[in-house]
Amino acid sequence: MVLPYQALKKILFGAQPMIVAETPVEPSQIQPASCDLRLGDTVYCMKAAGFPGKKETVRQFVENNCHRSFVLGNTPCVLEKGHCYIIPLKERLRLGTRFFATFSPKSSIGRCDIFVRVLSDKNPSYDKTPKGYHGPLYLEIVPLSFRARVVSRLSLVQMRIQEDDATADNATLEALQAEYGIVRDSRGRALGLREARIQNNAVYFSIDLSRKIVGFEAVPKPRKELFLNKPKSHIVSDFWRRIRRPSSRKEIVLAAGKFYLLSTKERVVIPPGYCAEVIHYEVTTGEFRTHYAGFFDPGFGGKQGTTLVLEVRVRDAAFRFFDGQVICGMVFRKTKEPSEVLYGQDLGSHYTGSGPSLSKYFKESSAAWR
Repeated sequence: MVLPYQALKKILFGAQPMIVAETPVEPSQIQPASCDLRLGDTVYCMKAAGFPGKKETVRQFVENNCHRSFVLGNTPCVLEKGHCYIIPLKERLRLGTRFFATFSPKSSIGRCDIFVRVLSDKNPSYDKTPKGYHGPLYLEIVPLSFRARVVSRLSLVQMRIQEDDATADNATLEALQAEYGIVRDSRGRALGLREARIQNNAVYFSIDLSRKIVGFEAVPKPRKELFLNKPKSHIVSDFWRRIRRPSSRKEIVLAAGKFYLLSTKERVVIPPGYCAEVIHYEVTTGEFRTHYAGFFDPGFGGKQGTTLVLEVRVRDAAFRFFDGQVICGMVFRKTKEPSEVLYGQDLGSHYTGSGPSLSKYFKESSAAWR
């Protein structure tokens, strides 16, 4: 099960906290079922991406593969497009033997095509610690579409503390659909059990190409840099090109290697006792990625639901997408108890509308889709 807001507070601020930091953890970092983590003060410029071996610390891996480093402070420093960086995080873990941590980019980071993954010592895998992990955390960052500027103590990634996976099965998902309407149509109406795509212990969503603006393509060579410490400060057209509704057939072709934002036809509602995570559909449906940021906290979507934004990158060859094509799934995980605080309740939540939205860094992030 996933620890909710009130449990995270206890393990953060108790007599023997499981999450510690030289710079004290702030209450504002705690979300309904996750915790925001902050960048440290040193940036390591890496020769290549990678992770440590089973007997290697991240620091040893960095020392063997770093070609230079610089200090990160309150003045925004640039991270170059296509380069790999590793930055120690402010927070360290002292987990109990039953607990492990999982990680995901914050939604605002994924929607800007900034690829981030968490590393931990003696762990040859990304974004998940072993149970009972004691040690530091590091963030690997690769800006893929835009040059980005960051500062120390900036939050780019979020963490869940879990006892087990606690993935809801088909029967549980059907019960949640009947009670809460976790999947809704584009107008906010709860879908019937036969309409909602519930299978393989997940709920599946389809692509929407019927909107006036169906999505956005990242500008190939933007002249400006993305300041990740300045929400609502960037002009959409400096970084994005709008994709309008196809005039004849409801289909579009996305070019290989480019980054796109699309939206789903369906809206989602996350009930108080659950959190959720986006997953890939199936490799057999095509060689493309549909998301970077995958965590959804309890309360996301409110009562009428919120449209999902898809972060799409086609890999090897141009690919055709058609209206209503199933493109991604979502698994629901039970929290240890219902969260006392829900998404959108004074926790700096940015995606509370019913429709799709660009990242919080852009002016008119929701209006740009209309």
